[in-house]
Amino acid sequence: MALDQRLLECAIEKLRLDVPNEVHITELYRYVESNADLTQHHLNEHVQLAGQIEPNWIHDLRNLLQNAKKKGIIINPKQSYWGISRGDLTSLDLERIYDAMVKNAAIFRRKRIKIENLRDGSHINIVDYNTTVITICKDDSNREYQLSFELVSSKISHLVNCGGSADLGILHRWSAIESSIIALCDQLNVEGKSIIFTG
Repeated sequence: MALDQRLLECAIEKLRLDVPNEVHITELYRYVESNADLTQHHLNEHVQLAGQIEPNWIHDLRNLLQNAKKKGIIINPKQSYWGISRGDLTSLDLERIYDAMVKNAAIFRRKRIKIENLRDGSHINIVDYNTTVITICKDDSNREYQLSFELVSSKISHLVNCGGSADLGILHRWSAIESSIIALCDQLNVEGKSIIFTG
């Protein structure tokens, strides 16, 4: 069954009411529960293989929020908080940014420079790179990850949509990927617990 877009429309209505502030997910749940016309299907329990049991509408709303975030309609600048996009992507040259990241990956690999994982202090190596994918590997597990142009573009676009700043952990939930993007991208800095896009 397709996700009910009316749930997202109701949540966005709440986000617009609270601009410029972000809204905690529990506030969104309360607002949608009070203002959306929830059907019996919405109210039925959604049982996940691993995780909580919750009404279908809550599970569906989270999926709708993630999809809207990918499309740049809304933002998630800190854990569990949502808001309306406020960035300007018109001058963002993602191809130039990624090309510079590939060049940095070449330097890191040639000089055997390790990337520090900003969340746990472990180390990451550049395994391979080309014009569309940078492959990294964690020292402690030998697990490889790929930083594709599409992945990096979506993450940097979201950061710009957040007004150029978001909490560590928001750029990517996997710390090795987040730390590697930050290390390789000249336009990203960390200030305290925030990732900053410097343009």
